[in-house]
Amino acid sequence: MKANIKSTATDRRIVKTKKTIHLALVALLTDKNISDVTITELCNQAEVNRKTFYMYYNTPLDVFKECIDLFADNLKATLDEFSKEMNILS
Repeated sequence: MKANIKSTATDRRIVKTKKTIHLALVALLTDKNISDVTITELCNQAEVNRKTFYMYYNTPLDVFKECIDLFADNLKATLDEFSKEMNILS
């Protein structure tokens, strides 16, 4: 991965572009395996230029890994919050 979304989170345009690419990948994964997704397909689905894609990623697998990392981070934050709430209720 070329850029970490956390380090670029201050620029809303970057966040929006990456989110668009993430959602496009999820849509493509409903019909095919990650190994079968091409950069061209991903760019077409996301409606972004290949140059824009390459600013942030090298391969569709890089996008997939970032999606998984974001999911894991969000899950951890949710579980931490739930844990805090449960301790308050105890």
